[in-house]
Amino acid sequence: MKSATALLLLLAAPAPTPDGSGGLDDTSVVVTLFIIQFVIPLLIGLLVYFVPTYVARRRKKEDFWAIAALNVFLGWSIVGWVGALVWALMKDRPKVSVA
Repeated sequence: MKSATALLLLLAAPAPTPDGSGGLDDTSVVVTLFIIQFVIPLLIGLLVYFVPTYVARRRKKEDFWAIAALNVFLGWSIVGWVGALVWALMKDRPKVSVA
């Protein structure tokens, strides 16, 4: 992981100028490492966290808002997240008309 961080840091670094004033300063190193080690994993985590809500929306579930609420409020627990995902993947019950 350290080598990947170092490679990304080098790729994000500005090229040094001929007078020697270019390159990395402490602020750009801190900002780059913050983005690599905090912001990107946070965004990936949020994307994974809301997969059940996304699946429910794509499948046009009748219970979309209930699935989204379960995902938002109990998704932090593995059981709540898996429950929301299973619910989003289940087929809707056919509507029964009362004559």
